[in-house]
Amino acid sequence: MQVFSNEWFDKHQKALLWFCNTPIIRLWFRWVLQVEGNLNPLDKVDFIKITPSSVRWSLGHSSKEDFYREEFLTSPFYARRLYKAFKPFWYLIHFWDTLFANKFNPALNFGFDSLIANPATGSNSPVDGYCLRQGVTENWSTIRGGNGTDAGGDSATEFFMVRLGAAGTSDNWSQHILSQLLFDTSSLTAAASISAATQSIFGEGGSETGITFSACITGAAPAANTTIVAADYQTRLFTRFNSTDIANGSWNASGYNDFAYAAAGLAAISKTGLTKTCLTSDKDADNSAPTWSSSAAGSVKGLYADNGSNKPKLTVTFALPSAGGGIIII
Repeated sequence: MQVFSNEWFDKHQKALLWFCNTPIIRLWFRWVLQVEGNLNPLDKVDFIKITPSSVRWSLGHSSKEDFYREEFLTSPFYARRLYKAFKPFWYLIHFWDTLFANKFNPALNFGFDSLIANPATGSNSPVDGYCLRQGVTENWSTIRGGNGTDAGGDSATEFFMVRLGAAGTSDNWSQHILSQLLFDTSSLTAAASISAATQSIFGEGGSETGITFSACITGAAPAANTTIVAADYQTRLFTRFNSTDIANGSWNASGYNDFAYAAAGLAAISKTGLTKTCLTSDKDADNSAPTWSSSAAGSVKGLYADNGSNKPKLTVTFALPSAGGGIIII
């Protein structure tokens, strides 16, 4: 069992929840985990489950079903925070296991024989990042359908999450940036009945409106779950997940931009694996060329998981059969 993995969190779930929910102590421990209580009701509810990248709380129950909400992040952020906040302690246990327990009394081994510097920023599963095509002068169809020229997934500051750059030549384009964001939603389990979901992107650094578009969420299929590469520019999908797009002129540059999921988005949420999404423009999703203006640009900026705070998140409302059984109907 790898330390700080899903299995490790399951094994130590009782202790982790005690720290998360015990009065007074919860304030300190949630601060350590950087649970963003100032932005949502997470500081006012007791958690009933925590994973490397999510927290779950109860919304109540009926005779046949229990209702929950779970907030998923695009990286194993809580695992990373535990590792960094208590790093000396983890290494102390590691040395105890390898130098003493294994040699003299294996029953006292805490399971830290192999302690690696993980989870780390940058490449991890799930991952988020950008991919793009730029340095060209092409019509809309060509830049949209061409191969990616660059990508990245470890930006610790605000970055262009979507950007359309016009070339100086009439009706030609020089840059197209989009973002892919993955969430480990496997803790829902196959029995979950999903009733609502909202994907939230924290805007920072403003936006450009020389080219107008609306940001939207679609699907993605990157080659790997641990890194975004240039070739993933061509793996984006074009079915909208959200019900209402957000115009780049209305992009919140100092708070979360919320995309409520429509039926197609709810159906695309994986209950047993990774939910893979793409933040792009309505022009890209609909294959509708933007209105060109010489050397102008349109964009929205935001924060990826490696920023450390105000991370991209996917909040899912769902139900599970109660202990008494029954069929879920939402």
